[in-house]
Amino acid sequence: MIEAIHAWVAGHGPLALVVLGVSAGIEYVFPPFPGDTVTLIGAVVAVSGEVHPLAVWGVVTAGSGAGMAANYLAGRWLRGHREWIFDRERRPWWMPITRRSLDRFEQRYRRFGPWLILANRFFPTFRAVLFVAAGLTGLSFARTFVLGLLSALAWNGLIIAAGYAVGANLEALEALLQRYNRGMWVLIGLVVAIGLLLWWRRRRRDVASEP
Repeated sequence: MIEAIHAWVAGHGPLALVVLGVSAGIEYVFPPFPGDTVTLIGAVVAVSGEVHPLAVWGVVTAGSGAGMAANYLAGRWLRGHREWIFDRERRPWWMPITRRSLDRFEQRYRRFGPWLILANRFFPTFRAVLFVAAGLTGLSFARTFVLGLLSALAWNGLIIAAGYAVGANLEALEALLQRYNRGMWVLIGLVVAIGLLLWWRRRRRDVASEP
């Protein structure tokens, strides 16, 4: 399957660039879509000289930017309807988040969100949620978009550089990405576990201090 996509991209020049850009955008809107794999193929094609590396770098970054903007706007829509969606009495049955918890989250996200957005492209799978949260909590679109674009530029540049390092070997590039993703999931798991432990200890301390 991947070899067939590679062959198609390698043989369709400018049209392939459009497909690469659209794929990068779809990945943000629909995370299960294998956008990273398509970007890897773009890197291999670029390194092979079939498409200019700067063209690949530009279109996949532009596609990522479009996906980021779409997710941010979805978050803004949620913000505009939060009185209904997050109200304790009127919120839909499928919405577990209350307005009070949303307000607490907004305070924290306004502080830490920009850093997460700057690093978003280096996170596996769930990075799209960061832009929905940015819109939901009212972060500036311009700041969010610029930080997200910087992250995409860095990540896509590294992917293309890795393509050069492994000699346009798609299998080696895939293996490298898989190892990276596994390492990131382990790191994320540790951070979440430490966060939960600290939250639990604080809860116990608060309960113990109550009269």
